[in-house]
Amino acid sequence: MTKQPDKITALYCRLSRDDEQDGLSGSIKNQQAILEKYAQENGFKNTRVFIDDGWSGTNFARPAFTEIMELAEKGRVVRPYLGVSLLDQTLAKRLGFDLDLRGGLFVVKMFQDGPAYRGGIRPNDIIVKFNGTKVDSVAALRDALGKCQVGQQVPVTILRGDEEVNKTVTLTEMPQQSSRQ
Repeated sequence: MTKQPDKITALYCRLSRDDEQDGLSGSIKNQQAILEKYAQENGFKNTRVFIDDGWSGTNFARPAFTEIMELAEKGRVVRPYLGVSLLDQTLAKRLGFDLDLRGGLFVVKMFQDGPAYRGGIRPNDIIVKFNGTKVDSVAALRDALGKCQVGQQVPVTILRGDEEVNKTVTLTEMPQQSSRQ
C-alpha cells in the first residue's frame, strides 16, 4: 500500500495595507496567533501558515493564496527556478563588503547545470534586469521570478566586467526538497 502524503491545514492571513513595520505587521501577527490557537485547540494537525502581507485588490492573484490553491489542486507547489545564489547591496553592506553592484545583484554561486548556467550566466556577473524588470534586490528578483512560469524563456540583462550582455534563460521547476523541515 502506498502511503498518502500528509495533508496540511492551511492557515491564511492577509492584510491589504501594510502598517510600515519591519517584518510582519501587527495585524498579521494577531491573525496568525488566533488561527494557530484555534487550530491547536480544535485538533488540527500539520498546520502551515500562508501570509499575504500588504497585498490589496479584490482578486485572488496574491502569492500565498495562489500557493494554497496550487497545493489543493496539484498536491504540491510548482515554482520557477533560476539556480543562482545572489548578493544584493543591502546584504553586502550587512556582511561588511563595500561593493559597487551598479544597482544589480552579484552572482555568488551557480547551481550545477541550472537554468541560469545553461543560459550563459556565470559567477561574478551582475544581474541588472530580469524579464524586463530592473532588479536591485534579491526580493525584487524573487517577485519577478514569481510572476513567471516553468518552461518560460526569460530575458536577463547582466553586467560582465564593463559590458552589458543580454542572455535568455529557460526557467525550470524548482527542485523539491528531499525532506520536510
